Amino acid sequence: MSDLPPRTPPLAAPGGDFKTGAFVRHATRPEWGLGKVVYVDDGHVHVYFTDLEAGPGEAVVRLSRAAGMLFHADVKSDVILDHLPALSNGKLPSRCKVRITEKQAVDRFTSSYSNFDSDGYLRAERHYAWQTHLLVAEWFQSDEGRRLLTAGPSEELAYKIRDLLALTSLLTSRELAAVQEMFEEIDAASRFAAATLAFVNSPSEVTFNRLVGITGNLPAEFGRAPVLTWPVVTALPFLANPMELVFLKPEVTRRMADALCFDLLYDACPTWTTYRRLQRWHDHLLARLRPLGARDFIDVHGFLSVVAASGAAKSSTR
Repeated sequence: MSDLPPRTPPLAAPGGDFKTGAFVRHATRPEWGLGKVVYVDDGHVHVYFTDLEAGPGEAVVRLSRAAGMLFHADVKSDVILDHLPALSNGKLPSRCKVRITEKQAVDRFTSSYSNFDSDGYLRAERHYAWQTHLLVAEWFQSDEGRRLLTAGPSEELAYKIRDLLALTSLLTSRELAAVQEMFEEIDAASRFAAATLAFVNSPSEVTFNRLVGITGNLPAEFGRAPVLTWPVVTALPFLANPMELVFLKPEVTRRMADALCFDLLYDACPTWTTYRRLQRWHDHLLARLRPLGARDFIDVHGFLSVVAASGAAKSSTR
């Protein structure tokens, strides 16, 4: 990590001025990593340390203000500490039933696969997603794809988008069945395709919200699986451009975000706020995982899936 502490860190003066939100390090426990003051009372400072290996009940350390064991870190911002779940009097929320550090998560991954270039990882997690990406990206960028997308509603376009979604394993069988039925409505399917392309070409709050609105207006039959879900909204953009656009699979993504203490501000209905937070988190994880050979958000999604499957966060809220 950046901003490593000096070899002999200066001890803070007893009663040092540490306000809520300050970035700090522990003078004698550098292995705890960067910390953030999350609560201050008359005699103590309560600090969350990113690399402290402890369960949710012990993740926030209570330190005497008079002991002089903290010093200010020369850090203005940190992706993880800037997006901690809301704490109450220094306690993590009840949904964070399991907590692991990023190092523990990486160790879980490397206990299954040595790196992102290992044959086992490529076969199990990457090859199928990459091949689907190539097909989706090629179609969106091809002359045929552009022609269909700009020619207006057509049965050919509706069937093509349905077929592209059927290629991926990112949707549940119920979601895929619901979407395929919805796409029998040619105009609706064509609007969904155009909104997807607009978001891929120019990712923004406006194009995202338009895609969400059009997805929510796809015709739905009472009693069927909902069509407005995170996977339906994010799967095709992610496959079209996995270097910039992310995929949110609610069960795995929420579980790992809670375990790693990153607050997505999750809502079952897709929102731009949650999507942007997910992008920031994935950017951070991708940078963290590049030394192991991670290339894009396909690998970040694969990493989270492998760690979740290892049981590292299985008790967390689904």
